[in-house]
Amino acid sequence: MSTTSMRELFEQALALPTAERAPFLDLHCADPKLRDQVERLLAGAQSIRSDPPLQRDPAQWAIEIGESALTTTQAEGTSIGPFRIQALLGEGGSARVFRASRTVEGVAQTVALKVLRQGLWAESARSQFDRERHALVRLVHPNIAQFIDGGISELGEAYIALEYVDGVQLLQYAREQQLSFRERLRLMIDVAHAVSAAHRSLIVHRDIKPGNVLVTGSGDVKLLDFGIAKLLEPELDDSHRTLTQFRAFTPAYAAPEQREGGAITTATDVYALGVLLGELLTGERITNELSKTASEQVIAKSAPGVLPTSARLTRRWLRSDLDNILLKATATLSEYRYETAAAFAEDIERLLAGQPVSAHPPSGWYRMRKFVGRHRGGVTAAIAVVLAVLSALAVAIWQADVARQEAERARSVSQFLVGLFRAAEDRLPRNQRPTPDQLVETAMTQLAVNRTMDSATRAEIESTLGEVSRLGARYPEALALFRAAASSLGKVPAADPRVVRLRIGEAQVLQQLGKNDEALAAIDALNSSLDSQQTELRISALAVETAANVSVARYAQALTASRQREQLARAARGQDHPDTLRASMSVGVVLVTAERFRESLDELNPALLRWRELSLPLDRDFMEAAGAQANALYGLSELADAEARLRDLLAVQRSIYREPHDEIATTLRNYAAVLAGAGKSEQAVVMHRDSIAMLVAVYGMDHEQLVTGHTQFGIALASAYRLEEAEAEYLTAIAICERSGLFGIACARAR
Repeated sequence: MSTTSMRELFEQALALPTAERAPFLDLHCADPKLRDQVERLLAGAQSIRSDPPLQRDPAQWAIEIGESALTTTQAEGTSIGPFRIQALLGEGGSARVFRASRTVEGVAQTVALKVLRQGLWAESARSQFDRERHALVRLVHPNIAQFIDGGISELGEAYIALEYVDGVQLLQYAREQQLSFRERLRLMIDVAHAVSAAHRSLIVHRDIKPGNVLVTGSGDVKLLDFGIAKLLEPELDDSHRTLTQFRAFTPAYAAPEQREGGAITTATDVYALGVLLGELLTGERITNELSKTASEQVIAKSAPGVLPTSARLTRRWLRSDLDNILLKATATLSEYRYETAAAFAEDIERLLAGQPVSAHPPSGWYRMRKFVGRHRGGVTAAIAVVLAVLSALAVAIWQADVARQEAERARSVSQFLVGLFRAAEDRLPRNQRPTPDQLVETAMTQLAVNRTMDSATRAEIESTLGEVSRLGARYPEALALFRAAASSLGKVPAADPRVVRLRIGEAQVLQQLGKNDEALAAIDALNSSLDSQQTELRISALAVETAANVSVARYAQALTASRQREQLARAARGQDHPDTLRASMSVGVVLVTAERFRESLDELNPALLRWRELSLPLDRDFMEAAGAQANALYGLSELADAEARLRDLLAVQRSIYREPHDEIATTLRNYAAVLAGAGKSEQAVVMHRDSIAMLVAVYGMDHEQLVTGHTQFGIALASAYRLEEAEAEYLTAIAICERSGLFGIACARAR
């Protein structure tokens, strides 16, 4: 019996003259059922050739060929590729979706298996499918259902295996959870960031709609079917463009150019995001074809159960900024929409933060009103200033006494530390002088046996040693020293600047240890102790708040804190003060982390240039900003510049810090990502391993930075198609999350 496949028999017979096909099948196809299927395919091909292609749609072709050849493998319990079908989840015009499973190294894996209705027989279609499949493999984002596998069966069935998401569609989730407007807007920000991530990978979704946005029980957004629409539309040159009449989209959410067969761009997805946001907020499908604004379309009976408030309150909430955002997103002409999905998300974030939105027409009164809304405490602050003037004399006397005490304490601290270093210099030859770590240990020993030192001086020395340990990346020791200093101060009031400074230092170390929620709670507790005159302490507290919010992916809050820090420093210190330049660099770092690369360079480039012109020290803040600048260049695909800047930064860090150090490890990781992007896979692998080893030495095995390190290493390995090694890195990252109870953005990326 012949073992020739149906595809091979069909292609060989199709190449023969019609009269020679039957004898060929007599000789090579003894199976009656197989022969019947091949003859159906030949008859369908013959009829397609004889008619003008545009007069037949895919459904007519399927009738000519018959269903049996393309549907027999899609029953429950059968297999497609390595996947065994369990149940039908849903179907649409372009595909059917099944819950399916496969076993990988003894572990069962459940997926959502999408089987395209359109068979892919031609080599050009298969090549296009493979190109898109490889693009989707690299699309990794916590709010996008992960692409797992894909292929084409022997019968020409194209299938896509995606992460199986146990959730409900966006509108249903909002209705069931009775979400407020702000909560709905935050969900849309996550959706828009997911779309933006795909656009940076040169993938346009083309079919954004409620059914393709699921929300899990924990409130995480998952966007489905990225790139699937493009898989269904082969790339053709202009001479064959008329052969493709099929376009995959949902008309109700499709942009005008999509419905009219025009050019598909990222603005096409922005339009669908606008329609989806309007429906989420109003219960009505907002389109550019209606002359009314979104608020005017809300009626008393709009989609019962969808709206979180009465129709009257909904209209009031939508007026002005939200109306303008929706009008701009759903503009008929694509050039009038938001340029990117990220810009759409940013306007929503600005709305939530009470800042002016770009969709609103320029107006001085509008901007002033927004400013007043954000600073309602201004009148209270003015009254406080008057009261402060009235009590100036008493404050001046008190401050003079404090200054005398501080001077005496500073002399005591200086004598202790100078004596410590002089003893080390006198006793030992130069090549045997102690390291900073050993000096800190010696100082702690001397403090323990010193019974005559007053508590305030002891606290000052412990605080100084804590800062030395923090700068040397010895974070557990630093945390212990800051807490010991607070204990030494005893019953000093919580508003005392010494106590506040210690609590800020403790919060900073907690953040660097990855305990971001604890750090934010500590800063929040301190805010009531900080008055408007404690500029230095307020700047330090805002710096910790910024870093902690960045670490947990709260970019809007981080950006707000960093800009407040910049405004405060500029007003108090002037444009060229190091505190002001540090704050400007911090704004740039946040923008890079939020992947707003062009804006970040507008902040970073002048600040870094001015820092060098003033010959300021190349400290930790400068190097963090320099690393962020390189990351922004990498995000803009300027790989050569990014690599050169990271190489220089690494040399500077190694000339200053003793290894192992977390800053060096971070730069190594960023450098490795650039090398991988430039195709230098082997160098990237070596650098990733060095970075991870250094992070283990600094933090131990269970820090969030290790999660990021293993995940980035896995991405580099996957890009080099070393998939088993990549999977091992991802699983290591996930194991750290589970072992340590971590739930941040780093763990979401790993999963």
